[in-house]
Amino acid sequence: MLWIFFIVVIVIASAILAIRSMRDYDETPEDPSQYELFLIRDLSNFNPDLISRFQALLLSLDTFFSIERLYRGKESVIVLYGPKVLKKNFPELKLLELEDYILDPKEHTPVHPKVISPNDAYTWIVRKKTGKKVFKSGFLKVPLEDHQLFFWQLVCSPLKNTNQFQITARAMVSDSEPQSKVELVKKYESSLRNLGGFVTASTGQTKLSVFDSYKKRTLIPKEIAPFIVSNIDIFNLLDI
Repeated sequence: MLWIFFIVVIVIASAILAIRSMRDYDETPEDPSQYELFLIRDLSNFNPDLISRFQALLLSLDTFFSIERLYRGKESVIVLYGPKVLKKNFPELKLLELEDYILDPKEHTPVHPKVISPNDAYTWIVRKKTGKKVFKSGFLKVPLEDHQLFFWQLVCSPLKNTNQFQITARAMVSDSEPQSKVELVKKYESSLRNLGGFVTASTGQTKLSVFDSYKKRTLIPKEIAPFIVSNIDIFNLLDI
């Protein structure tokens, strides 16, 4: 029976190390001052081919980007967080610079009523189910009240010599009413699981740390938590 004990110890230790790795080895942009948050004002030219062009540019810069779908009530927009040169290289998107909508956790109160604070938000990391890669249309479309918000973040790092990306996917719900926030999180977790094929990832991070990782648009490397998708997958994951 001793060998069973050692196997259990090894499995537990491996799980702890994996959680610590996800927490401690997130990648961040080397120089955030060279990055900008952009609103995509023209989605008519946004397609998988354009995402492939993102890949070529970002590989040349040795960096990554985040694409985020933001919902407020019945309204929705898509924003990009990436190098400032995106605006010059993709004029067809009519990119508009924005102030970040996520509060720096070091700040105690929002400087603007539209800035999201950790007190009103619940953030979680999602990963795909093993063997699951079918994203059914509508997996992000949970009904929201006018004051409720949902954010879907895909941090994408292009992989060399392939039309693929390593991504980190995060979800965030914001509602000042604690009980309705909990119910909304449950609805999104259910929709992401049943229609999107996702499960919530265990990271060992505190609530504030996960919020901060969303704010910083950090990437969990493929060596720690592989989540590899194509340009077409990224387009489908935005549920446009």
